This record gives sequence, C-alpha cells and structure tokens, in this order.
Amino acid sequence: MNITNAAKVLGVSTDTLRYYEKEGIVSPKRGSNGYRNYDEEDLKILKYAIVLRCARFSVAEIRAIGTAPTLDTRDECTEAYESLLNAKIHELKQAIQGYQQIVSLLESGLTITGSTSTATEDQARLDKFVAQTFETLKNDGCI
Repeated sequence: MNITNAAKVLGVSTDTLRYYEKEGIVSPKRGSNGYRNYDEEDLKILKYAIVLRCARFSVAEIRAIGTAPTLDTRDECTEAYESLLNAKIHELKQAIQGYQQIVSLLESGLTITGSTSTATEDQARLDKFVAQTFETLKNDGCI
C-alpha cells in the first residue's frame, strides 16, 4: 500500500508517516520505483504508535518501549518500562480528572443560564467556579 493510501487508512497525514519513518518507528519497504510500500505489519506498528501518541506518549517514549508488543516479550519488561507505563497511567488519570472538572464547569454554565438569579449573581458564581476549577487543575498538574 502506498503512503497516500496508508495515510487515509490510518487517518493521518503523509507527513506524519514520513516523520514516524524518520524517527525509526516504522521502516516500510521500498518498491523498485523508490516509493514506500506499507504492508500489514507496518500498519499494525503505526496503529500502536498512533494509539500511544493519543495516550500522550512522546515519539522517544514510543521508540523506547517499542511498538507492536507481543505476549512473548511480557517477561522482558524492565523496571524502566514499568515505571514509564505507571507514569503514563497516572498522567492519564490526572487528565481524566481535569476533563471531568471541565465538564462540570460547562454543565454549571448551563445551570446558571437557566437560573432565576440575577445576571450579576450568576456571573459571580461562574467566576468563583472557574477560579476554583483552575486552582484544582493547577494543583493536580493538569495545567
């Protein structure tokens, strides 16, 4: 599969695929014409990389833990690997908590717009809620 079709299948740009190749994440074979030819294994590796990027892994971290892990390698997990995964789990949980607080903020805004209090009172409540949410997110490391 050529780079354009691979990009469409994966929902990323061709520049992203070239970047992953440059960074050593994937090494598609080249045809006699010099064009990249992505096979099923390349697509599987790229899917892992894309999922890990969505989980806030850097490209360097993806390179460090590898892509397309198999059950055969589970006993080879090092302390550093486990530490990285635990740190990412903690980071994602913090992000989820931050998003939940933002959802509460947005829901609060909906409640405020339908309340019977004055606009000034509503604004004061919303300002206080935003300030409290900001401080919580900042203290939790989300900001």
